[in-house]
Amino acid sequence: MEAGILGGGNALGWLAVILFGLPTLAISQESGSPRGVSDSMPVQVYRPMGAGSCSARACHGSTEQDFTFQDLYRRSHTTWIQADKHSRATQVLHNDRSKAITTRLNFTEPAYQSVRCLACHATPEIAPDPGPYLFRFGSDGVSCESCHGPASGWLEPHVSQSWKSKSPKEKSTDYGMNPLGTLAERAENCVGCHVGAAAGGGLPLRDMNHEMIVAGHPRLTFEFAAYLEQMPKHWIEKAPSKDYRAQSWLIGQLATAKATCELTASRAKRNRQEPPTAPWPEFSEYNCYSCHFQLKPALTWRAAGKNRDEVGLPEWGSWMTPRLRDLSLSVLKRTDSHIQRELDELAKAMRLDNTSPAAAEIKAEQLAKQFGDWIRKLEDEKPDPGALLDFLEAERHDTQRWKLAHWDDATQLFLALSALSQPDSPRPGGSLQRRNLRPKLDIDSLRQLLMFPTGKESPGDFNPSLFQRSLDRK
Repeated sequence: MEAGILGGGNALGWLAVILFGLPTLAISQESGSPRGVSDSMPVQVYRPMGAGSCSARACHGSTEQDFTFQDLYRRSHTTWIQADKHSRATQVLHNDRSKAITTRLNFTEPAYQSVRCLACHATPEIAPDPGPYLFRFGSDGVSCESCHGPASGWLEPHVSQSWKSKSPKEKSTDYGMNPLGTLAERAENCVGCHVGAAAGGGLPLRDMNHEMIVAGHPRLTFEFAAYLEQMPKHWIEKAPSKDYRAQSWLIGQLATAKATCELTASRAKRNRQEPPTAPWPEFSEYNCYSCHFQLKPALTWRAAGKNRDEVGLPEWGSWMTPRLRDLSLSVLKRTDSHIQRELDELAKAMRLDNTSPAAAEIKAEQLAKQFGDWIRKLEDEKPDPGALLDFLEAERHDTQRWKLAHWDDATQLFLALSALSQPDSPRPGGSLQRRNLRPKLDIDSLRQLLMFPTGKESPGDFNPSLFQRSLDRK
């Protein structure tokens, strides 16, 4: 970990890097049509052009330090290559850890040439056939085109004067540039790699599974608001909401849930169609510490609030679900929602003593659709930030909950409260207003309680009671 990443950072960013690093995923060689387009439609396939095509000083490679609106975009490539960890995503495939992972998995090629690794350690479109691209820009990492889309269709047009008059939809449909103007568009783009995704939209399957975790790959624990806060900005929000931080957290929760359910459905479908290629159940979807007891203090089944028939069963969706069960009514005002029941039904279908791929596929698809509907509605129906803060405060002071808490639950609450305590304005030089948490949140104390012990990749002696006392500290 680089010292510069920690220097002067805020608590939200610190936790994201210290605990999570830069998660990545594995893929297969399945592919489909360009992003955002139905596989049944005739499509134009666009090619990556490499980050170097954006690096000229007159384009996005400026070294000027005057942070005006125009200059920030002229420095986009410079900011990315100097400060963004995504630029080094391919380089890590050459390190000892990556070599050890490929050895344990009996790969026939090194990680930096592996289809399974390049989908998320590079521009995903090159992964199915990396040969023609590795020599030209094989060290680019996760670069411009990983998010904005392969540039062969838009590289030349986007420098013309007429480009500014084109709508995001037109730029996407006619030229292949991905729309990233809203928080929802960005979040749904991020989760493709940071959570996982089925094959489609011109991209191969991205599925970092338990097999790769056993081989040494870090577990994926993505929280959009924390990652967005940590990223060195190479853009300016043109019209940021005064509740930008709250919006980013809420949309991130829904986008992560949607991606998780879609990946679960994809795994279930692949298991039914090609069982050898998709083990079922996929253990990476469960709470690691339910099975790996040495990674956290043991609780008796009574102390953990379980029924006898649940003893020994790992908890499904422990990273995704902690806040979702109550959000729909208290914040989103979805009185027609049955999210609690539907999550329980999916969790039941995923129980290891009676798991059903067919039932899980149906339930996961239904939930993914509902989460997608909420994301779209949030762009028009802004949630009440006061209601969101009240919701998190209630979660914070739920004494019974924290007697039974696990690390995933506690970390998600910490990240949510941290997002609400950050400055509202994401603009350089914008107003800096912080929300009043009741009582004041002791960020540093909470972060220390969630930190992994030195040299470890698990929470060790996480203590729920101590965590709760720090939540209430005045």
